[in-house]
Amino acid sequence: MEKLHQKFESENVQLKISRSQFCKHRPFWIVRPRVTDRETCACKIHENFKAKVQKLHQLGVISSISTSSVVSSSVCDQNNIKCMYRRCEHCKAFAFPTTLDPDTKNNVVSWKEWVSRSEPVTKRNADGSTTECDARIMALEKRSASVERLVDITKDDLPRFTIHVYNIQHPGTVTQIVDEQYEVDTMSRAGENRFFVPSITFPGDKVWYFQSDIKSVIPTPMPATSSARHFSVLPEIWNKLKKT
Repeated sequence: MEKLHQKFESENVQLKISRSQFCKHRPFWIVRPRVTDRETCACKIHENFKAKVQKLHQLGVISSISTSSVVSSSVCDQNNIKCMYRRCEHCKAFAFPTTLDPDTKNNVVSWKEWVSRSEPVTKRNADGSTTECDARIMALEKRSASVERLVDITKDDLPRFTIHVYNIQHPGTVTQIVDEQYEVDTMSRAGENRFFVPSITFPGDKVWYFQSDIKSVIPTPMPATSSARHFSVLPEIWNKLKKT
């Protein structure tokens, strides 16, 4: 609603209305988004990269606030595994364009990132006794660096992010479930509905999802070749998933 209010003000400069009043006049058919309405990934890798991109855009270092635009300006083809895995001879050394001001590049700036850590908790057992154990939690922490260093950090994170962006468009195998969070080993694409398990894994191949972020649980893909690494998702299932 805050962004809508800002957009309304920019398009109607002659009208003055506070954000609270703007929200009160929300039409009944405009509803708050639900988790199930989301079409983008909201995991730690995505959110942390987006936070740095937004800070760089706010500082005027990059022209776009969109992570998708940052990726597209860094690779030849977002649908090509070699490009997204930074193995393409043409674009593997590319990085998004930046404009650093010599007078401000050493200024220290701050942004926030999600981190996972263990915290001791007390668990109550069925018999009434308690057990001390560690629980994994997600917390938002402040990060600080010079503008120039932030650019370097973001560029260093780019390969991991492009691999992740490519992988989340493909099926994977759930390897463990912890507190409604799913660890998934992603497959790489070999065709329209054919995928393979990489023989060599890279950062980003293992992805954590909240249960609500998983689009669908499908039957185990059928082997596509004699290799134990190549699989095929049934066309009727894959075609349905592409439309969701």
